[in-house]
Amino acid sequence: MNADLDAALSPLLGQGGPVSEEQTEEAFADVFDAMPDRIETSFGAAGFYGRDGQPYRPPSTPWFAPRPANAPVISAKRSLWFVRFNPKPSAGEDPDQADVFDVDEPLHFDWFHPEGAEDWGWRIDTDYSKAGPALAALCSGDLVIVQRTDPGAGRRKNNDKHGTNVLLGLAAVLHVRAYQDIFGDLRRSACLLPLVRFDHPVPRRTANRRGRLLGQSFSAPRQRPGREGGVSHHLSPVEDDDIVDVLSVCGIHPEVLAEPSLAVIAARLGNSATGNKEFRDLRYDHVVANDARRAQEREAVVRAREWAEGKGHSYLDTAESEALAGYDLLFADSVGGRLQIEVKGYSSRTLRSVHLQPSQYLRAEAAARGVPPNWVLFALLGVGTSRPATERVLLAREAVTAIEAGGLRVKGGTAAVSKLRGQSGS
Repeated sequence: MNADLDAALSPLLGQGGPVSEEQTEEAFADVFDAMPDRIETSFGAAGFYGRDGQPYRPPSTPWFAPRPANAPVISAKRSLWFVRFNPKPSAGEDPDQADVFDVDEPLHFDWFHPEGAEDWGWRIDTDYSKAGPALAALCSGDLVIVQRTDPGAGRRKNNDKHGTNVLLGLAAVLHVRAYQDIFGDLRRSACLLPLVRFDHPVPRRTANRRGRLLGQSFSAPRQRPGREGGVSHHLSPVEDDDIVDVLSVCGIHPEVLAEPSLAVIAARLGNSATGNKEFRDLRYDHVVANDARRAQEREAVVRAREWAEGKGHSYLDTAESEALAGYDLLFADSVGGRLQIEVKGYSSRTLRSVHLQPSQYLRAEAAARGVPPNWVLFALLGVGTSRPATERVLLAREAVTAIEAGGLRVKGGTAAVSKLRGQSGS
């Protein structure tokens, strides 16, 4: 028997049709009006406001552990998304005077008063960076990692305390509305519910240099789960293979994806250590950053000596006390030939991150022309990251060619090299 479902359901459901934003507001007015009290009551009962929720365990995979070949299986009740907000004023507008939405501004997004989410309008709209396709896949209760994107030099406020892209906190999708605008186009709007502002916001560049947040969810985000849709620069899903990585970096146990209550998640995270203090210190604490650089250099020197000795060279001396020597270590072979090695250690894994001093470039240039002794660049890349460091060794002529092609850089550029060349008469 064939059944006409439309005919059968119409008497029960009424006539369907497009609904405007005003009609949506009117139809659900009682729900929206009651939302602040419901949030405050449930969050209070869970211990959010008193900061007495049971802390979560540390992430199942520590941020410093090597990324597993196969991502752990997570039994999730909710999906994880990534959203980027850039408090960038219009060109020529004074950043300190511009009224631009900022997720790190309490008047715009108060992380400690989630009950205001509905009334204060923390929303992602269809118009925002063409977020429509992503909003269509978003569900109430999904979790969202919130990034505050750096406005860039000249567009930051004077009191900007980040100066780089940072993962600021975790929010949830309170609800998603769908309606038809006056032009007949379908639109969506998602309201975000703040759960926790991280104790230590995570600088993305520092995380990248440590081998984290490099998956496609971050390097090439798409609009919909399963790598579907176009590229998304605002709202995008975190794919399964990248979930453990981002939660690990943010200090969050994957248990949050299985917890049915958003109030419990917020209360427990509010009493847990969130974010990444190590990454934040490396970005903003100059003492810590300097100690890290020195540790990278020490490891690179050890590996350079092992490499040279493995090639039959004997260590003679360092050039620490010789100004503008153009190298770090000096070796000799069995017949008395000399070898100068310039040593570099970086957390980055790209050779282009390596910077030579002008004196080092001039020494490489001279060696490439045949002026003894021989000179090589020993670069240890990926030092201190979650994966083993890799060695790159370039002969003098290879280093010079790489600099000319832009694959290596010289501090100060050609102007600094020309100045030093004039001073030395070389």
